[in-house]
Amino acid sequence: MDLHLDLAGSRIREALERALRDAARTGRLAPGLQLPASRALAADLGVSRNTVAEAYGQLIAEGWLTARPGAGTYVADRSAAVAAATAAAPPASRPPYDLRAGSPDTAAFPRPAWLAATRRALATAPAEALGYTDPQGRPELRQALAGYLARARGVQLTPDRLVICSGFTQGLGQHAPGSRSPASRPAFTCCSNYPTATPNPTSSPAPPATAWPSKGSPRTSEPPAPIRPPW
Repeated sequence: MDLHLDLAGSRIREALERALRDAARTGRLAPGLQLPASRALAADLGVSRNTVAEAYGQLIAEGWLTARPGAGTYVADRSAAVAAATAAAPPASRPPYDLRAGSPDTAAFPRPAWLAATRRALATAPAEALGYTDPQGRPELRQALAGYLARARGVQLTPDRLVICSGFTQGLGQHAPGSRSPASRPAFTCCSNYPTATPNPTSSPAPPATAWPSKGSPRTSEPPAPIRPPW
């Protein structure tokens, strides 16, 4: 039986072990294959029988070979051992805190409150609310946000001056439609169809939702923040 073993190196036994181990690991020696007897392999390689016997013994201890009394030495089937070791390996531990930017604490999401609000909204929403409606956003939502901004942020404005955006990219496209932002690309042309708020010439302009309140306007100790839906 010709094994085509490359015994490179000055230490013959270690080279024989490495050659047999690599052949079994790569599948060149299939599981269950019977290896030559130590005397025959030693004669083929031109080494002593003890060298081959010691290499066989080391690989048997490592689990690469198996010895069957009176039947010879065989390549071990390690697929079951590998599967068992993989199943027994503990899962990779996760850090206690995720400090990556843009990664909210999803475990703190108020599921019961959102579920109740969603059910209530679906039960009372008109059929037209399930389709394409006002590009500025649903009037009910803008009315609620206007009240929130006046109450919690100190910003007084009417609902018609609010535009509901799906996220930062769309909001950026509203404020800077000619910039080189992603919102100005052809795929975002729908963003330019949304109306923009213009000051009322008969009254003083109200501050935008993302700006600080003007001097003299009511405000709380907490500064205003951009408002956008969480989805």
